[in-house]
Amino acid sequence: MARELRQVGGFYSSSAHLSLQGLVFLATGVAFAAPTHARFEGIEAIRMPFTRAVALAESGELCEAQSALAVILADRALQAGSDGA
Repeated sequence: MARELRQVGGFYSSSAHLSLQGLVFLATGVAFAAPTHARFEGIEAIRMPFTRAVALAESGELCEAQSALAVILADRALQAGSDGA
């Protein structure tokens, strides 16, 4: 459950696939629970501080482009919010 969910950006995954739009949402005030379907899908959930995820995206260690861009867009939205914008 999230206290707030807002769209902070979006992008197309490639110029060749304009029907594949990625929308980026930022959830704040999140209460975490155990993943319900992750084990059935072979997904391992890894929790880390958001600042670490941003550092990984900016350094290129988070090398899946859509995830890295989503993290960077969320970080910019958070920074803009902390500046009173």
